[in-house]
Amino acid sequence: MWTKIINCGKQLTLHSIVREIQDGLIKVYDIIEVEYDQYKLELMTRDNKTVEGKHRNILNSQQLLRYQFEVQVKE
Repeated sequence: MWTKIINCGKQLTLHSIVREIQDGLIKVYDIIEVEYDQYKLELMTRDNKTVEGKHRNILNSQQLLRYQFEVQVKE
């Protein structure tokens, strides 16, 4: 189940799975490093297709909220 991120500090940990939906394109990331308010994301899939190579982004809490990322919650 996917839940909109509203509080990064409480919802996100190392190896949380997050996704971004933008213009119908779904990107799924693994959080590979957390340092205070910065989250290093590694792209895992783009539109359900595995991505070759390492594509990484570093985003802070404000950016994750602004871009309306969602976090995968285990039921």
